[in-house]
This record gives sequence, C-alpha cells and structure tokens, in this order.
Amino acid sequence: MSKIAIKEGRDNKGLELKIARLRAGFKQYELAAKVGIAPTQLCEIETGRREVPAELLERILTVISRPK
Repeated sequence: MSKIAIKEGRDNKGLELKIARLRAGFKQYELAAKVGIAPTQLCEIETGRREVPAELLERILTVISRPK
C-alpha cells in the first residue's frame, strides 16, 4: 500500500488531492459520498475555489489510502 501525502500550505493542494483520488480509482461522486460531502464541494476543493478544512482532508486521505 502506498502512502499518500498532501503538503500543507501549497497552492496546488486541490490538484494533488485530485491526482491522489484518481490514482486510488475514485470518481468524484464516489469519494464525496464516502466522506459525507456534496460532489460539487469536492470539485471546488480540487479546482482551488474552496479551501479544504484539515478534518475533511484527513477523512479524504483515510478513504483514498484504503483499497477500494
């Protein structure tokens, strides 16, 4: 199993999150449902229009680090 790391304070955190999601094999709507947010919110995070709270980032990383 590979370790997923998103660097704090980076402008492209959303893009890194999107890449990690795709590598884990999740579609936006699948990951959003698993972490309890709307797909539009995840889209806004991945495109940099919305900041991702630390607690939500931790939930996302927990889900995408597990085998699907």
